[in-house]
Amino acid sequence: MRGRVKGIEWQAKYGSVYRIWSGDQAEVVLTRWQDALEFYRDSHLHIKPRDSDGGWMFKAILGFGLGLVSESQWRRLRGHFDPHFNFGIVSKFVPDILLEADEFVQGISPSGSANTIDMHTGDDFKPFGFFLVAKFLFGELDKSQRQILTELIDMHTSIFKLIFTDVKAMIPVARYLPFLQVSRTIKTFHDRWLDFNHDAFEKVKGDPNYPITHLWQAKENGTMSEKELLNTVDESLFANVDVSAGVVAWSILMTSVHQSHQKRLRAEIAENAHDLDGYVRRSDTYLHHTLLETLRVHPVAPLIPPESATVDKVLDDGYVIPRGVKVITDVVAVNVRDEFWGDDRELFKPERFEKLTAEEVKRHLFQFGFGPRQCLGKYIADRMVKALLVYMFGRFEGVELPNGQDAKGDWKVKVDTFVQLPDARVRFTKLAKPLV
Repeated sequence: MRGRVKGIEWQAKYGSVYRIWSGDQAEVVLTRWQDALEFYRDSHLHIKPRDSDGGWMFKAILGFGLGLVSESQWRRLRGHFDPHFNFGIVSKFVPDILLEADEFVQGISPSGSANTIDMHTGDDFKPFGFFLVAKFLFGELDKSQRQILTELIDMHTSIFKLIFTDVKAMIPVARYLPFLQVSRTIKTFHDRWLDFNHDAFEKVKGDPNYPITHLWQAKENGTMSEKELLNTVDESLFANVDVSAGVVAWSILMTSVHQSHQKRLRAEIAENAHDLDGYVRRSDTYLHHTLLETLRVHPVAPLIPPESATVDKVLDDGYVIPRGVKVITDVVAVNVRDEFWGDDRELFKPERFEKLTAEEVKRHLFQFGFGPRQCLGKYIADRMVKALLVYMFGRFEGVELPNGQDAKGDWKVKVDTFVQLPDARVRFTKLAKPLV
């Protein structure tokens, strides 16, 4: 929960490679990009703990998902999900992403003579990403489906709050306590989530354009278990949408804070308003560099979850990590504190990426994973964040509101979420003439 602050303290005290404890689990921490590059070179072969060292509650809700399984099970599940999340499939979905971004921004726009709207960056943009990914997975959602998903969001959120704040989450025997409300909540969530996926499959009537068709059929023919299906779709929708919500929130907040950056971004949006489809796909734009700089300065999580290699790893500085030892990486150390980023590394400057090669970015910037085992939804997240930035700052001017920072000048963050979401507000004022 305090990984960003503790990472600075621990690295200064223990050096570039050190050990910490998560409950009763020892974890080795890497802080240098060279070591991360070597360790994650064969990440597709690594072993991940089913509970991500987060306790039995974490395992109960996500333990059979693609992000937490390993070896042959991971390869089998990846074979089911990859075809639906690859670059080509997501490219076909870009028009829908733009449409959803357009409609979302229209929906939050002040009505009548009102000219401004105040929004909480960590809370108010989450529905956009959630229902966009739900549409991608299940097809067009009707009112009943949206209501059920909204109720499931509340249940899922309450479970994750306990995972991060309740000591019983780290005590395995606690799951058997008959009076423990969270056990019943997890069971209820599982049953309702199963019903939702079944009903969504029935609704699309075997239409191959929607992932739920193939995934439910895989469950029925026995090539994917019920838990594997539910946990992986949960991971894609509930857990990973928190990840993309974090990128959205920080990118909007940083753009609202840095007015010169906002001005340059808006000018580029105006230049590309005639072809937004092509614009959000490109990786050579100031818009894309804004996404990269957001991921750099405000990574979705300060620490990469634990995993272990299946062979001994000899690091760049001579350390040897035996196979089977759990390793995590301090993402802030790699993305921000590393000297590669220069004397202005603490500053938000998207233009720094204009001078970097693709290989340099790959080596030095943690985006959606290190090595070949990357986040399943990285292409959707990329397009989704950029589409929302286009419509928000193509129609509004954003300015941060007071009280988003603490006495030390650090941004306040929500403490009960899967990722670090800013606890800050922005005031948006309509442009005299919208650009998109």
